[in-house]
Amino acid sequence: MLSNGAGNAATGSCESFVFAVSLIVAQLFCGEKAKNRKTRSLDRRAGTYTFYNKTGETVTELYLINNLTGEQGPNYAVNGFAADAKYVITRSAAPEEIEAGFSMTVAFKTEGGYEAKFETLHIEEAPITLLAQDALTGATPISFFAPAE
Repeated sequence: MLSNGAGNAATGSCESFVFAVSLIVAQLFCGEKAKNRKTRSLDRRAGTYTFYNKTGETVTELYLINNLTGEQGPNYAVNGFAADAKYVITRSAAPEEIEAGFSMTVAFKTEGGYEAKFETLHIEEAPITLLAQDALTGATPISFFAPAE
């Protein structure tokens, strides 16, 4: 506290009080922001995709590419994804990513060299059938249905 006469002592006390209150408010506000940031990052949203290989051949490359960052991620078919097999992949995204328009590209390649992709996969629960090139009936190389088993 500054003391340069009676008036300055009171001013010093007031300044000390304002400073202390400012520190408390700053700690509360910053602490709440940090808590919200931590909570938001823990609230990731998950999507589960059940892939069915109906290409008629082994898929040798299967990627889910983050369209916001371009990150390709692992090759889910590194050991070969056999024709007529099923494979389940779970991916998640933070709320901030979803708010920013998060989507993924499904890209795959078969042992025969057929390559295809679907560029607007969102976080969801979905069956995804990879279609053979000669089985395409529309513009996309996948179908959102589970084939009859």
